[in-house]
Formats: sequence, C-alpha cells, structure tokens
Amino acid sequence: MFKLIRFIIAVVILALAAYTVFFVPVGRLTLWGHLSAIWSTEEARNMRDDIKSSVGDVGDEIPERNEEKAPEKEKPESSDQITDNDRRKLKKLINSKGGGGDRTDENRR
Repeated sequence: MFKLIRFIIAVVILALAAYTVFFVPVGRLTLWGHLSAIWSTEEARNMRDDIKSSVGDVGDEIPERNEEKAPEKEKPESSDQITDNDRRKLKKLINSKGGGGDRTDENRR
C-alpha cells in the first residue's frame, strides 16, 4: 500500500515538473523554450561538433584496443550436458535415498 502511495506521489510530482517546464513562462519563454534557444545557437553547434569529433575518434579506437589486449578465449563446454555416467550416478543416488523410481505405489508403504 505504501509503495502505491509513493508511486502516485512520484507521478504527480513528475507531471507538475513537466507542466512547469513546458507551459509556465519564465520571462518571455518557457524553460523548454529557453533551452531550445540556447541549444540552437552557433556556440552550442560548435560545441556539439567539437565533442562529436573528439569522441568519435576515441569511439573508433575502443574496439581495436579491446581486440589487441584480450587474448582469444576458448569457448567452455556447456555444463548443461548430461552424460550417461551422470545419469547412472544420479539413479544410484536416488535409489540409495529410498526414492527408487522402479517401485510401484503398493511397495512404497
């Protein structure tokens, strides 16, 4: 019950914040309008281009670096494969614990 109330309060706060960002004017524009205007300036475009160019070079190098550092690993065999030997051991264990599967309901009493 407490989680439901907390969830409802969080949704109400989020809705009020979204309403404030998009519909309440701060000066002659809303907060979203100010952010959009700032983001579309020439300086912001230059900054985005600079970041893309510097990060783009590093992003291209990362897979190459990982291939150089990491040795080729052999794929381990799946541990889900059950051999005949495993089946025999399991059957022996079940029989030793008194739960042999070959008995009928009449013999279990």
